[in-house]
Amino acid sequence: MRAVGRWFVAVLLVASPTPGHSQVQLLGRVIENSSEQAIAAAMVTLQDPTGRALGQRITDEGGMFSFAVEHRGPVRLKVEHIGYETVVTPALELAGYSSYRVEIRMDAHGIVLAPLEVVARDRGPTLAAFDRRRQSGIGWYITREEIQRRGVAAVTDILAMAPGVWLQRSGRSGRMPYIRADCPAQIYVDGFLLNRGGGRGRRGGDVGLDDILKPSAIEGIEVYQGLSKPPPEYMTPDARCGVILIWTRRGPS
Repeated sequence: MRAVGRWFVAVLLVASPTPGHSQVQLLGRVIENSSEQAIAAAMVTLQDPTGRALGQRITDEGGMFSFAVEHRGPVRLKVEHIGYETVVTPALELAGYSSYRVEIRMDAHGIVLAPLEVVARDRGPTLAAFDRRRQSGIGWYITREEIQRRGVAAVTDILAMAPGVWLQRSGRSGRMPYIRADCPAQIYVDGFLLNRGGGRGRRGGDVGLDDILKPSAIEGIEVYQGLSKPPPEYMTPDARCGVILIWTRRGPS
């Protein structure tokens, strides 16, 4: 992926190429580069290479958006928000994939950013993989039905139920989940990394989970302690304290 103008986009190709597949689920998230916080209420326009609009979405409070793309050729994404420079991505080739995920970073000051491309390893339906892992008995899991039954008011209240999870104050973001004392967990929402996590003394990032997510939006949560338990694709050096995977009802299924 290359930088064009003042934009940054990380592309994750999810699912094996699917010959003859006519519709592609294009999933995305818009965040601010400097703070890595979600940008809500951004206008995302799906365009063909000539700039003709194929559809529009407004990002939700988690910065998420999605399109069911039937256009057979390449597409672009145009992202607009007051206070940020407009972003237009290069052409995205969706042909042959059933699901395609992008992360777009916006900067209020128009700084040219370095490019990044990541290819996801997970090639199965996300929630089906969640169900398979839940059956394994490794880690701690909670489903949407259980969350509704318990009637919790905040996402961090759900995480407080998991064994080994501590909630500590973390700047303006409110409560931050830790695995053991002073060991921030690495947190993913629909496969998007929200913070670095890490070892003792390292800040996990200013992630306000209760600001960007509500319990009613969650389909399931997984909590793993230490590097020996998370799924292999989430075993990174910054995950040494543990990994929390949150799947929303808007995410891939």
